[in-house]
Amino acid sequence: MSTVTIGSLSVGVGEKKHGELVLAQRAISKLSTPITVIRGNKPGPTLAVIAGEHGCEYCGITAAVKLCSDMKPEQIAGTLVVVPLVNIPAFEARSTYVNPVDTVNIWSAYPGDTEGSISYSMTKTIFDEVVLKSNYVVHLHGGDANEATIPYAYFSVTGNKKVDEASEAMARSFPVDFVLPMIEGKAAESLKGSPKGTSYTTSAEGCLYREASIRGIPGALCESGRDGKIEREFVDLHYTGVLNVMRYLGMIEGKPSINTKARKMKDPQALVSAHKGGLYLASAEIGQEVKKGQVLGEILNLHGEVVETLRSPIDGVLICRSNYAAVDANPLPSCPYLFYITQVE
Repeated sequence: MSTVTIGSLSVGVGEKKHGELVLAQRAISKLSTPITVIRGNKPGPTLAVIAGEHGCEYCGITAAVKLCSDMKPEQIAGTLVVVPLVNIPAFEARSTYVNPVDTVNIWSAYPGDTEGSISYSMTKTIFDEVVLKSNYVVHLHGGDANEATIPYAYFSVTGNKKVDEASEAMARSFPVDFVLPMIEGKAAESLKGSPKGTSYTTSAEGCLYREASIRGIPGALCESGRDGKIEREFVDLHYTGVLNVMRYLGMIEGKPSINTKARKMKDPQALVSAHKGGLYLASAEIGQEVKKGQVLGEILNLHGEVVETLRSPIDGVLICRSNYAAVDANPLPSCPYLFYITQVE
């Protein structure tokens, strides 16, 4: 088994090392992020676990940090690579959704581009140095500072049976009630109903798990968390899911628990934004089944008058809701929608 090299960090068999991965160059300083690589004593696959693409989604970040602390070479076969925080600028600025340096949502900026702004340089480094050197990839999301989400997991449907089966099994390794298969070729369709100017869509295009999967690297994404808080049950869901993925891949001992009961979400999906600014009062709760035309909330002006009533455009399940009470008249990169709804099989 040869040495694994990621950035300037070289790790041999039976070693665990912490280091820094330089993601991009700024005017004077270099932007780097912590990375941990654990090489087992026995051969096996390489799994990358990546968190903190949104800097205020703390449950996934905390679970990744716990993996960095807990996992030891003697416990695993193969290699575990953990990047607990991609979006360092957002974490430091407490910025929702976007990298505050260039206001790009890193969520959809993969595989990156050295000719692009700093977020694209960052994702290019992550993709080339971590993802493409791995056999499998998982990234952890859930509940930015302004939102709450039900726990669920994404995987991409590429048409490659072997990759798709592995991606779905990884998604179902998380103890969630729903999984969301993202079908190829939906980008243009999803853009039609998406908030303009926010770079946020209901497509998987540009997302790490999709870009890895179409290159033959099975991937999954877990959403678990709410309101920019660290809550143990949501941290544990991420952590338990990653350990279950490792069991599925034969990296640690034990039988994997594949969540066959999780219901599949499906298209159409819908993002609902406000067209009037004011005080936002939500009436629908995450996890609630809603009907087309059902009232989800209202926008009030400061005289107490209702200036807009928000309704669901489809039948489905409300999987995510923004919780900031102040809303603008148009979606913003830092608050692209108020409600995310998807149908369920």
